[in-house]
Amino acid sequence: IVGLPLMVRENVVGVMNVAFLTPHNFDETELVALGLLADQAAIMIQNAHLFENVDKERRFVQLIYDVAQELVNTLSQDEILQRAVSLTAANLDARSCEAFILDHGKGVLVPHASARDDELDLEELQEKITLELGEGLVGWVAQAGQPVLIGDVRNDERWTTVTGVDDEVRSAICAPLIAGGEMLGVMGVYHADKDVFTFEHLDLLVAIARQVSVAVSNAQSYAQIDRRLTEMTVVRQVVQVVNRRLEMQALLNEAVHQVGTVLGYPVVEVYLVEEHYLVLGAAYGSPFDPDTRYHMSEGILGRVVRTNRAAFVPNVKEDPDYIVGSPVTTCEIAVPL
Repeated sequence: IVGLPLMVRENVVGVMNVAFLTPHNFDETELVALGLLADQAAIMIQNAHLFENVDKERRFVQLIYDVAQELVNTLSQDEILQRAVSLTAANLDARSCEAFILDHGKGVLVPHASARDDELDLEELQEKITLELGEGLVGWVAQAGQPVLIGDVRNDERWTTVTGVDDEVRSAICAPLIAGGEMLGVMGVYHADKDVFTFEHLDLLVAIARQVSVAVSNAQSYAQIDRRLTEMTVVRQVVQVVNRRLEMQALLNEAVHQVGTVLGYPVVEVYLVEEHYLVLGAAYGSPFDPDTRYHMSEGILGRVVRTNRAAFVPNVKEDPDYIVGSPVTTCEIAVPL
């Protein structure tokens, strides 16, 4: 037997063994030939490694390009996120890839896009996961504003397992979505095996997250502008209706209809002052009962009349003045006329 090191420059990349089943004397010619063969093998191995690295880098660059191309064709935040997670999960052979958006008002992270190898859909995922800042790995990334790579999540104190969602996850990479210094959310990629991801994968996810962040920020800005334009449109429409209508009931009916349909509110009601009571004058999305009335001393409506100030109630159950009208009401806006 003869063993020869496979050398690339001064680094040993392997060993080549040549063996006979019977005694054999290797002469100098054979050893020189085997040495040349070992050198050729080492060069081929090195070339293969270089090709793998170049090919992987090419695929990474292609993925970033593909993500960029997908994101320029839409101004829908959730569609942007879904396209990004789908491409990322497919190219990294991940078990799942998810995108969370930070609700600044509530201080929670909510999943808005998901690409998984199981049958769990986004609606089910949203029912199972809502993370506060600092909670779980995603919450930590959002709070710290830093990307992270975990070889085995079960050995990381930041990881929180959600039954039925990530029981089999072992390795993970996460990157924050930040645009203009504002935290927008987090992208996370997960795998069922340990130590699957490298820092190259993390750098790739960070690059993707930067593109997604800009696209999401643009989509949110567009949504705000579009919303403002819609609001201006409905105000103009209501003003036009007011100018056309002289009959009180027709005027009120048209007003609640315009506000409800154009702005997308499920319930719109107008109450009119009659002595010490507020009496229902028109309703959209709820039954109209002209006998519905509230005393000015009670309820959120009464408070608006007494203070002459608009009221925004994110959760009616937490407002001591709230009087149950529709049992499905969660939040309410009331403005004085």
